[in-house]
Amino acid sequence: MITLILAHSDNRPEPGSVVLKELRDRSRDLGAACQLVACFAEVLVHHQGQEKLVRWAHGAEQRRRPDLRGFTAGLGKDWDAVMVGLTSRTVRQLKIRKTGLRKSRQSHGSTAGRRARPS
Repeated sequence: MITLILAHSDNRPEPGSVVLKELRDRSRDLGAACQLVACFAEVLVHHQGQEKLVRWAHGAEQRRRPDLRGFTAGLGKDWDAVMVGLTSRTVRQLKIRKTGLRKSRQSHGSTAGRRARPS
């Protein structure tokens, strides 16, 4: 089922598309989840940026699904890196930015954003 939902409609085999349509027709929640997954994929694949992602996150939060709310909360924790990933086509820039952020925090003695190590 997950494979059917995650596959782009152009890459989904015909029998899978029929089964997924029948399931979506039976369950509003599944239909909404499929739509959210497709929209998120569109934002990622086409590097559509912050405005589209904010709208997507707002829609996901309104669905009141704990899994989606947790996912959107995770995006918010590292929003700058997410934005670089969406607006840049190179992973290298993301690595450079995250490394620079860590070095900046270390040189200023800041512990904000760092996870505490277990004792």
